[in-house]
Amino acid sequence: MSDSELSLDELRENLRRMEAFMDNSPTAAFMKDAAGRYVYCNSRTESMFYAPLGGLEGKTDFEWLPEYLASQMWSLDQSVLTSGDTHEGMQSIPDAAGGESHWLVFRFPFTSSTGEKFVGGVAADVTQLKEMQERLESLTLTDDLTGLNNRRGFQRLAEARLQLSRRTGERLLLIFADLDLLKTINDNYGHETGNEAIRGAAQVLKETFRQTDVTSRWGGDEFVVLLGNSDDESEEIVLNRLRQRIEAYNAAMPRRFTLSMSLGSCPVDVASAQSLEDAVTHADAAMYADKAKKKKATKDKRKNLS
Repeated sequence: MSDSELSLDELRENLRRMEAFMDNSPTAAFMKDAAGRYVYCNSRTESMFYAPLGGLEGKTDFEWLPEYLASQMWSLDQSVLTSGDTHEGMQSIPDAAGGESHWLVFRFPFTSSTGEKFVGGVAADVTQLKEMQERLESLTLTDDLTGLNNRRGFQRLAEARLQLSRRTGERLLLIFADLDLLKTINDNYGHETGNEAIRGAAQVLKETFRQTDVTSRWGGDEFVVLLGNSDDESEEIVLNRLRQRIEAYNAAMPRRFTLSMSLGSCPVDVASAQSLEDAVTHADAAMYADKAKKKKATKDKRKNLS
């Protein structure tokens, strides 16, 4: 039976069914004209965008959304209309509580029987999936014992910091620290005391450096920090500040071990193509030189006492 053969009541019933279907759909659905005005949206779309009273039809995103978000949507809609291609992407929407919901949005162009161009869209709420992914990613980037970044977390965050500093000209310094005598602590007092020493080293690093610095447990008894370094702070000033924190940690309360760390540093040349790996290698070599110096001093002291 063609549409022309349907009665008016039957057409109305078909329309009610379609509206009920769309409004009970778990996905958001919308249509906009070429000027960006909503010509249709289901109730899920209005809840997705925390729409104003009176609904969205006839409105553009600029009438009620933050300008940055409305501009993003306008650009995407116009790209779909211009290219004729479907666009798939994530969209983060601010909510009334100050948080965000996350949606997987498909935008596609279509033309009506009269030749008018529209953008259609469907969107699925993936907020829980996004939050789960972020929690899992946090677990893969964080060291369980210390709460610091692990090596993978450091590499990701430090590389981003390096790229930013290359644009701003910020000076960077990389520090390599090694917890001294961890094997001796483990052998004499057990691995739980060894873990306490590792956590103590992490605590000292957290207290010495800023939250904006990238601090990590590189692995085992090794730690790496990438920090912004002001013009009036030399490498030695930074390292001495860390040594003072170590002394304060040891003086705070009696423990079965004395916390000691060998330190090395390397300025990162943000004006060149120097890599983080190169800076780590040089700082590591400087740390081993510091460790050798300590061992020689201890050996000389024992020799003088004998």
